[in-house]
Amino acid sequence: MRGLRRTLRRRVCWQHHHAGTRRHRSFDSAHSNAPRSTYTIGGARARHHRIARPYSPPSHRSMEAPWTGRDSSTHIVRLGALSAPDDDVPGPPTMRGLRRTLRRRVRRQRHCAGTRQHTSFDSAHSSVPPPTYTIGGAKARHSHIARPYPPPSRQGLDYPTANLSTQWVNSDASLLHNVRYVGGFVLRPILLCSQSTSFATGFFCAPPCDMFYFGVFIVQTDASNNIVEGNPQVVWSANRAHPLRENATVELTLDGELVLCDADGSLVWSTGSSGRMVAGMVITNIGNLVLFDLMKATIWQSFDHPTDALVPGQSLVDGMRLTASTSDTNWTETQLYVTVHPDGLYACIASAPPQLYYAMRSNEEKTGNYTTKVTFMNGSLSIFLEPKNPDSNSISLPTPNTGQHMRLMSDGHLRMYEWHIAEDMWHDVYDVMQPDNGPSASDSTITRLKTKVQLSPSNSAAASAPSANNSKVILGTIIIIVLLAIAVTLYLERRRAYAKKDEELNFGQFARMPTRFPFQKLRECTEGFNKKLGEGGFGSVYEGKLGEERVAVKRLEGARQGMKEFLAEVETIGSIEHINLVRLIGFCAEKSQRLLVYEYMPRGSLDRWIHYRHNNAPLDWCTRCRIILDIAKGMCYLHEGCRRKIAHLDIKPQNILLDENFNAKVADFGLSKLIDRDQSKVMTMMRGTPGYMAPEWLTSQITEKVDVYSFGVVVMELISGRKNIDNSLPEESSHLINLFRGKARDNQLSDLIDKHSQDMLSHQEQVIEMMKLGMWCLLNDGGQRPSMSTVIKVLEGGMSIETTILHRFLNTNTVLPLEDNPTAYSVQPQASVLSGPR
Repeated sequence: MRGLRRTLRRRVCWQHHHAGTRRHRSFDSAHSNAPRSTYTIGGARARHHRIARPYSPPSHRSMEAPWTGRDSSTHIVRLGALSAPDDDVPGPPTMRGLRRTLRRRVRRQRHCAGTRQHTSFDSAHSSVPPPTYTIGGAKARHSHIARPYPPPSRQGLDYPTANLSTQWVNSDASLLHNVRYVGGFVLRPILLCSQSTSFATGFFCAPPCDMFYFGVFIVQTDASNNIVEGNPQVVWSANRAHPLRENATVELTLDGELVLCDADGSLVWSTGSSGRMVAGMVITNIGNLVLFDLMKATIWQSFDHPTDALVPGQSLVDGMRLTASTSDTNWTETQLYVTVHPDGLYACIASAPPQLYYAMRSNEEKTGNYTTKVTFMNGSLSIFLEPKNPDSNSISLPTPNTGQHMRLMSDGHLRMYEWHIAEDMWHDVYDVMQPDNGPSASDSTITRLKTKVQLSPSNSAAASAPSANNSKVILGTIIIIVLLAIAVTLYLERRRAYAKKDEELNFGQFARMPTRFPFQKLRECTEGFNKKLGEGGFGSVYEGKLGEERVAVKRLEGARQGMKEFLAEVETIGSIEHINLVRLIGFCAEKSQRLLVYEYMPRGSLDRWIHYRHNNAPLDWCTRCRIILDIAKGMCYLHEGCRRKIAHLDIKPQNILLDENFNAKVADFGLSKLIDRDQSKVMTMMRGTPGYMAPEWLTSQITEKVDVYSFGVVVMELISGRKNIDNSLPEESSHLINLFRGKARDNQLSDLIDKHSQDMLSHQEQVIEMMKLGMWCLLNDGGQRPSMSTVIKVLEGGMSIETTILHRFLNTNTVLPLEDNPTAYSVQPQASVLSGPR
């Protein structure tokens, strides 16, 4: 208040001094041809975008899109807020107006003195002090002077805009409107636009919530604008590749840049909009996070940087891409992406070169320089080669009844989801990339999963040939209907009989079954499936306790196997016992409920330790060597120690679990394939995770050597301390194996050693020898890769690596892309069915 009074006194003196000339150009540009960009307070000259705050009127209509519409040459300074032309204080400011404003501010501050808890817009209670700025020589906290109108309340958050120089801290104490959903998913919103579909922006995390992300999400709200229980959907994320920790911050700086920093203050992400005259930030009613200037023009928007989802009204422009996430709760990027080219929409697997698996091309010739875009509108997905003129090869979508969004899933399909109010959940209502998409997909090319049998036109015509006698036609129609009804009845009865047979199946016929648990007991031991450890392949994993033993319980969802097939696979997995394989303790099979019980691994998966999603010291060289040897021993047992060879088919860091002593065990046998000893190759559909899949997957003829290739990728990730594919890096460095080949060619292998670990750098010679083992495993020709028993001999010092390995690694043939390889069209990325814990 002292600073405000000083400002008022200086204003009085300034007005008396200039009594003869009433042209306050800084506040009143009505007498000029163009709006002025500066004004004066207390004799100080400052740019409007540093002092003036965009005024957000309380009407909800103006909050929806504050950067579109009105334009004015008159701006009025209102104690740090720049008011709109239709504000209730018309004309240039007078002394009476300034005094009235001061009195209102005094009353407001006294009224709010006991309730300074609006931490969604005020970080004064956080460990990081809120920023300050100067008006007339007095410093004031932004939350006291530039408080958004109306102020947020604890009861409801419905405020879509934010001012400059505002900071939010990712903590329960600072963000009061956080929501914790059943299952452990947490949202900490900072802005909300509540319309027919409600969008919020803020922090979010999936259980166990040790990693946070900043993004935009669809939420459900009540009449008071409170976020309520439901199923939130993340439609944009700023930091997919770089998760945050508790107490991370996001700040809309005084320079107009949105900056995301981790808890230690390190920069994670920013909009790069500093110095571009940004006046504020808004979350719009279609889910677009926007930074806008004083003329309401868009400076930066999240729609220009899509992640894996589209919302109605959003477009993909030529060069943009959607990249699939690993799962619904793991937003790490995969190799599957959808992008727009000048002639249409393409879906690819990222590799060198990219492998095309779907295309929706335009039927028309492109004319002019208009940038091609694909727009998700209510009722269609349309290609635009020209403005306002959609291409005829557009896809018709189901008419929206409620909220919709579209997401590129981890299986490579672009699916549309719709909110069902009655069931309180999202439903998968349409697959854009289905092989037979009617006339709209006449030019589409997609990998087919099975052969479609069609009735020939001649037979169809013969079957439906009309009779000259109308009564015979009617009689024939009735007979066909009756026969169809009988056939459907018999089919349903047969299904019931099979279901009953499955239920009455004699479990004793499976000789080596692990322990069978009742569903109710597993529900109790997991406390109602409350503590989720993770998610992967058709199911979620929960922590539980059976007696004194901690266990990991995987609840399978969407499994398409019959009961007999499920039990046969459980018997196979249960019979595998090795110190470096995760042990299956038991299972549950009651009606539609199918669960697997595994031993609990306290250190979690390997990816957390090599990608540094923890707060501990980096793994030393000795520990990494032991982990590599443990993985090799577990894989060797699968390939050579069982009666039938078992190809794992999904070796990756997420499927390597660590106990308390960092002993590694291979998990997740959901994609495993049994191979007879006398078989050299087996045919199977494409499985596994892109980036870890051997080149021979393109032919569908595989051996256990596909696991050796995946092992080589994991070895390189362990050595380098980075992901196999990291799209946050420059394109030439984003693919680890391509980078590895380039560094080997330039004799710069030491550049790939993990820089986080000094111990790794001090063992440079040994690390490079391990890289050569990785080269051997990564040869394109599966027949030239070593067996896992040979790998163990090399690791234990009983065998040396061939001297020609570098030459063979550098002179491998490039893998053909799908469009150039006709044999590749019989495969498509598939998801796991029966999986271990993650």
